[in-house]
Amino acid sequence: MTLSMYQASVPLFVRQLHGLTTILDKAEAHCSSHNIDESVLLQMRHFPNMFHVALQAKTTLFHSGGAAARLAGLDVLNYFGADESSFAVLKKQTAEALELIQGIKPEQIDGSENRQIVVKLTTYSLNFTGQDFLLQFTLPQLFFHAATAYGILRRAGLELDKPDFMGVMPTAS
Repeated sequence: MTLSMYQASVPLFVRQLHGLTTILDKAEAHCSSHNIDESVLLQMRHFPNMFHVALQAKTTLFHSGGAAARLAGLDVLNYFGADESSFAVLKKQTAEALELIQGIKPEQIDGSENRQIVVKLTTYSLNFTGQDFLLQFTLPQLFFHAATAYGILRRAGLELDKPDFMGVMPTAS
């Protein structure tokens, strides 16, 4: 059985963003029920030189919505320039990324294995084939940043479980 680029990307992106939405919902509710200013949790980090929760969430969007757009040959939104002032804002951005990803058709991504993908960072660019971009860069980054946001919030006292992180499990077809 052959696994297509679409199958190896879009379902994972969708599932991870559903998990991120659950985590953000629980963080927002936690702040409300414990009378905590949201900025306290949004700015939490494991270590001073690591991204805070809001930036972990936005980086998760970059490595899902941004990656899907790149693989499909579409324009990439500036997830890093977007507002990060509340959990509601992050959930809205997550919903927008989900809408973008779910609107991409298999034929837009399938065949992108050898497409040249350039990721422009602040001071340099990275060049990949589509397959290396997805498997060697995007997926590890996606799971790292989503797991780090989960870990920071779990450490802050939120009642989160593995299913919150994993999102909805796919069913057999």
